[in-house]
Amino acid sequence: GLYAKQGQLAQAREQYLEVLRQDPKNSDARYYLAGVYVADNHNDDAILQYKTILKQNPKDTWAYYAWYNLGLIYTRVNDHKKAEDAYRSAIEFNPEMESAYLSLGLLLEWDKRRTDAVRVYRDLLKRDSENAAGWMALGKLYYDSRDYTTALQVFREYRKGHPQDLNGLEYLGLSAYRLDEFKE
Repeated sequence: GLYAKQGQLAQAREQYLEVLRQDPKNSDARYYLAGVYVADNHNDDAILQYKTILKQNPKDTWAYYAWYNLGLIYTRVNDHKKAEDAYRSAIEFNPEMESAYLSLGLLLEWDKRRTDAVRVYRDLLKRDSENAAGWMALGKLYYDSRDYTTALQVFREYRKGHPQDLNGLEYLGLSAYRLDEFKE
């Protein structure tokens, strides 16, 4: 861990490989090794490590992160189908973690699948109605799609639970202005 923190990726990689030679099922070492590969832009090696975690220890606590990070890598290399599948697997494995919902929603937005993205954000908000990132993602999706009426509704709802959030207030104001509801 210390080598990776200091940016010494080659030393960190060797350290984790040595642990894995002694204990090939060590998910911690395998997970951190995958992270070193990601940092070093060796995506195929990272994918192999994450898939090994899922094969060896599919119920391990690292499995969510393996699925999620596979989604990130596949997004990075522009394989959106595999990224979507990985994010959905992460959500299935641990539906309480917001990161996979948000990443999947954003991926679907990039792919111009607005209805699917809305469904993902709403699924997150069904599980956690106070999730600030989920509310902001949903509201911004509507705002960016020029559906200012729905954006305004979403940001009003969001502000009920997050009255101090200035970002939400800004988008509430922008949505109202776009609808000509903003009167001085």
